[in-house]
Amino acid sequence: MHLVHQGAFKRLLSFWTKEKGPWKLHRDVVARISALPNHLSLFYPSADFNRPPRSLEELKFYKATELRRLLLYAGILVFKGLLDENIYKNFLLLHVAIFILSSEVLVKTMTYYADQLLRTFITHSVEIYGRKFVVFNVHALCHLSAECKVLRKLGNFDAFPYENRLKSIKDSLKSGYKPLEQAALVDLRRIRNSALVFESDEVNVHLPNKHTVYYEVVHGKHYKSAKVNNALLEVGDRNSCFQTVNDDVVTLTDIVKRRNEIFLIGYVFD
Repeated sequence: MHLVHQGAFKRLLSFWTKEKGPWKLHRDVVARISALPNHLSLFYPSADFNRPPRSLEELKFYKATELRRLLLYAGILVFKGLLDENIYKNFLLLHVAIFILSSEVLVKTMTYYADQLLRTFITHSVEIYGRKFVVFNVHALCHLSAECKVLRKLGNFDAFPYENRLKSIKDSLKSGYKPLEQAALVDLRRIRNSALVFESDEVNVHLPNKHTVYYEVVHGKHYKSAKVNNALLEVGDRNSCFQTVNDDVVTLTDIVKRRNEIFLIGYVFD
């Protein structure tokens, strides 16, 4: 969170928008880059991306989740064709390396490749932006793959879970006396007051919104959305794509409940 997103990547964006040099983007280019995420936000899965996109002119106010979304997802499309080719390829070195290290699957076999990409990113950055670009956060990227060899994907040891809970932890403390005990008691009360809508051995499912269809592929009760554990599936643009255990990518068109079975109806990508 602090090393990659708020550190190296934010410094990269700051050089493009603030630092004088041949790499600095014209304000018209900044405006065009800032407009694209607003269009993409119509398709962001709502369970994964909570914050609406903001202009690059508000970079100093960016939260780490906004920087992560831009680095890992939107950036490869948003920056393409608007950056100099060498600068864009330099960004891709960082993007691909962090994408690999963030993936539970790819990090198992491609950690060494990610390490090569990060080291190339650092040396390439010196050629483009000069030695002043390589502050501690940028240099420390060359140690990130070694950490992932021990701890696996970045999500296993990043600061996001702590930062997300920090406000609720602070709110649960009434004084400085025994803060750990206070926080634990509030957590216990929260667990006791919670209730599950539906539960099986592996999957918790909630079907909130019924809807009407004019052509039934499967007969039964039709629903517009389904909450499956922490994921939201919904007919429409934002939350309709999912991947099956057979690696098919599907766009959802209907959710049907018949007796004790739930069917997901959709189109499979070629």
